[in-house]
Amino acid sequence: MQVRSLRHEAPSVREAATRVLGEFAVRGDLRAIGYIVPLIAHEMAYVRYASIIALMNLGMPGDPTVLEPIIQKIHDPEIFVRREAVTALQHLSVRGNERCVLALLSCMQDADERIRVAAMTGLSVVANPGEPRAVAAFVKKLRVDTRPMRKLSVECLACLIKEDDYVNLELLMVSLEDTEHIVRQAGVEAIIKVYAYTYMIVCVYVYIYIRMHIFMYMYTYIYTYISIFICIYVYKYTYI
Repeated sequence: MQVRSLRHEAPSVREAATRVLGEFAVRGDLRAIGYIVPLIAHEMAYVRYASIIALMNLGMPGDPTVLEPIIQKIHDPEIFVRREAVTALQHLSVRGNERCVLALLSCMQDADERIRVAAMTGLSVVANPGEPRAVAAFVKKLRVDTRPMRKLSVECLACLIKEDDYVNLELLMVSLEDTEHIVRQAGVEAIIKVYAYTYMIVCVYVYIYIRMHIFMYMYTYIYTYISIFICIYVYKYTYI
């Protein structure tokens, strides 16, 4: 009955049947996936949207059977379909998947800001640590994009930097010279996240203290003092 509904002439019936199958079939069910994949190219946007959600629910991480059809929809004419495709890639991809990395890099140029945000968040999870194309994309946005996007770029960049990656540390420290305090604060938190247990953190916080426009934002001033105290405390009781 459910399979016949997927082939019904009414798009609304196909959409409903797709949603139901995606919710109740077992993850990894190849038969269910085989029924849904053709619907991702349906002429009605809501059917395409429902099929992406169903594949996200049924697909196994890294399975090209579901990833490839979804990648084809990242440039769909409808914004809500593209947005769901990017979200699905983040959930179904495995770290280092080249096809997904390229797809998400492409989506970072989308006209819709929410899609760009989803693509950046997904790329920080999917790309390998130190992935040069992802790092370059985040650094570019850190330098030229809007304030919220610069803040997100810092947070995503921190996810790709390893503790001993001192080359990319310099790129992350660009955020400490930003004109907006929330971006500088994100940079502080990102550096803590990556380097909190190494001797480098003491040097970094001295740099932050000197370079931040702390007199313009009193709570940033207080935040910086507290952070310096914490990092020195961690350093003292970890290495001395």
